[in-house]
Amino acid sequence: MDWIYSNLKDRHWEEITKKTCINYTPHEGFTFQNILDQGIIKHLEICSEVGEKAYRESKIEEQLKGIEMKWKEIFFFLTENKSIHLSTIENSNEINKEFDTDIMNLEKLDLSPFKGLITEQISKWNILLISSILEEWIKCQKSWIYLQQVFDSGDIVKDIPYEKKV
Repeated sequence: MDWIYSNLKDRHWEEITKKTCINYTPHEGFTFQNILDQGIIKHLEICSEVGEKAYRESKIEEQLKGIEMKWKEIFFFLTENKSIHLSTIENSNEINKEFDTDIMNLEKLDLSPFKGLITEQISKWNILLISSILEEWIKCQKSWIYLQQVFDSGDIVKDIPYEKKV
């Protein structure tokens, strides 16, 4: 029977119970024979539908956990730029690639009809915002590097000696 998945959670059992009007809630001593004795065979279509839903929801949860685990292990490698005395992000290209991949994956998950109760978890990963912040950081970093050279030039230093010290 394709509806019997290890992915069935209490909410799925409750849904089966509600749709069939028979209590299939797992309990101590709960066996497959108990289900058969209660006439589950008459409700295979309902059980199959709920089982498929549970399976798809669990796949979405697995994908979210995968994204979360990946980002726990991604580090921003900072390198000190000696000419400007500022740390710059060394691996920004790799990080941006990961952002782009995960943004697309999260958008797919958010469009899934099986996202169910994990909509909030998907929304929590506002990776688009984080990606935008990183882009702005990199733009600022590039501008700073460029402007540092301008302000370090001899003519500018003569005109604004106090600001050069700051």
